[in-house]
Amino acid sequence: MQRVVFVEVLNRRGRPRSRIRFTSLPISIGRAYTNDVIIGDRYISPEHLRVTVGEDGKLVAVDLQSLNGLFV
Repeated sequence: MQRVVFVEVLNRRGRPRSRIRFTSLPISIGRAYTNDVIIGDRYISPEHLRVTVGEDGKLVAVDLQSLNGLFV
């Protein structure tokens, strides 16, 4: 069975701005054009985070040493 992951990008008010469907991992998120999800926000690092699968099979968000960090 194929895993399907949806990444939802929110605006500053917490409302959905976009929703992207992925069928493979890892997913890279950041400001740079090399990412799977590109966020045009100066507070987002060029390579901000990566979503991957942990050893237990659960999704894991990994901070890529971004300046502002990762908050869940």
